[in-house]
Amino acid sequence: MMLTSSTNSQAGIQSEYDRESELKAFDGSKTGVKGLVDAGLGIPLIDLDGVDSKGSLQAQIVDQVRDACETWGFFQVVNHGIPTSVLEEMTDGMRGCHEQDAEAPAATWEENLACSMAPNPPDHEELPAIGLFFV
Repeated sequence: MMLTSSTNSQAGIQSEYDRESELKAFDGSKTGVKGLVDAGLGIPLIDLDGVDSKGSLQAQIVDQVRDACETWGFFQVVNHGIPTSVLEEMTDGMRGCHEQDAEAPAATWEENLACSMAPNPPDHEELPAIGLFFV
């Protein structure tokens, strides 16, 4: 599957980009999450069972999340209460997005993000400059 970069074509420069080969090379390098799993290194697992309780259990879960973020940069969460059907729909949506043809119309996250800060949104002065872009 050879693709011509449309960005470079507009500038008058032709370049060939083989996405499939690029993905296979990345998987083969074992540098991503897949490589960690294949090497037998477990992804940090955070169990949220009891996170609503006050005291040491809640503090322990917060410490586990902090450690996973600082050490690994990611983690897996269990006992979060999100139904399996919702997780499967989300996974299917992500997979569909990432596996679509390169020529498919692309949308940026800015075109698809909606946020409501109800019931009392902050004043514009309270938001950092980057946040004003979204208001």
